Amino acid sequence: MKKLYRIIFPLIIIITIFVWTEIAKSPEGDALSVYFLNVGQGDAVLIQKNDQEILIDGGPSGEIANILGGILKSTDRKIETVILTHPHSDHLAGINKIIDHYEIGQIYFTGAIHTSNQYLEFLEKVKNKNIKLTVPAINEQKNFLPNSSITFLWPGDQFSQKTVENLNDTSLISQFCYFKQCLFAPGDAEVRGQNEMFSYYEKNFPDFNFHSILLKVSHHGSSNAANPKLYEKVLPKYSIISVGEGNTYGHPHPSSLELAKNFNSQILRTDTEGTVRFILTQEGVVQNP
Repeated sequence: MKKLYRIIFPLIIIITIFVWTEIAKSPEGDALSVYFLNVGQGDAVLIQKNDQEILIDGGPSGEIANILGGILKSTDRKIETVILTHPHSDHLAGINKIIDHYEIGQIYFTGAIHTSNQYLEFLEKVKNKNIKLTVPAINEQKNFLPNSSITFLWPGDQFSQKTVENLNDTSLISQFCYFKQCLFAPGDAEVRGQNEMFSYYEKNFPDFNFHSILLKVSHHGSSNAANPKLYEKVLPKYSIISVGEGNTYGHPHPSSLELAKNFNSQILRTDTEGTVRFILTQEGVVQNP
């Protein structure tokens, strides 16, 4: 009997720890998590509510599969919505890995033409797995998660099936809101692209509210994306910069850091903080390590 107890008791402990670990991976009650994933020199944002997810970009490598394995429940093998802001490798490469490891419900992209091997591989994987691929319209709104909405702000289909010199300015820009707590996600859109969007909205949707408590800083904090007008419109409390430690691009640029400080926006960086997590509730937003 004692021998049997010595075998069974450790198994009970292991199972208990596993169960509580799985429970801890999902916010309780009405809470929702937003993760700015530490994928190195690239972008990946995970929005999670229970067993439902929205993934915006996938980073520059397959490392994201390991990162998601530490966040998602082991039984959760589906990512409902993936958004590819633009087909540069530091946003795309990880998505190719994710398609191999998870069932993907649908993917939104801009449809801009790009001939890199990674992007051609992406299109082939999507075709082979019969994943729905959609170019959203300007100001198209979807409700993928309870009590939430995501608005595809820009650029609509204006770059679909077109070759564009600057892919950064084709970025699919979106605003995700959970109750009244919002995230502004501009991909790598540079100042010119941002201002084209704002001008369009001032003319066609003058009452649109860009105000978002969370800002995923565009283009890893590059100087060519540091735009005072964006901060005037968005007024973020937190500016999160997804950037690789010791990167050769000089990201984030001092002008980008100074801009955030001028608007009293708290700067958080994945190269110094690691993955940055926020908990969103009906009442507000809390940074959670």
